[in-house]
Amino acid sequence: MRHYDLFKQIYREITGRDPVPVGEEDYKQPESYLAGIEQALFGELAAVELYRQIYYGLRKREHRDKLFEIITDELKHSGKYNFIYTRNYTG
Repeated sequence: MRHYDLFKQIYREITGRDPVPVGEEDYKQPESYLAGIEQALFGELAAVELYRQIYYGLRKREHRDKLFEIITDELKHSGKYNFIYTRNYTG
């Protein structure tokens, strides 16, 4: 929710308008617990790649700082997912 709020603030400050939600993604249940963790891990890393591209397009330092906070949080999340995956992997 914090990331969502930060993105909304950035959007509002750049455009002067509130963002319009696009819709929700369909949920697909993972095949297993580990598959779900793996999916979440790679989702976090994909988000970092996307957010990095957005970061390059931002001009104001305050917007870049907010996005940097989001990016570092995503990296932290991926590290935690990696830890959980490693602790639970039995193969």
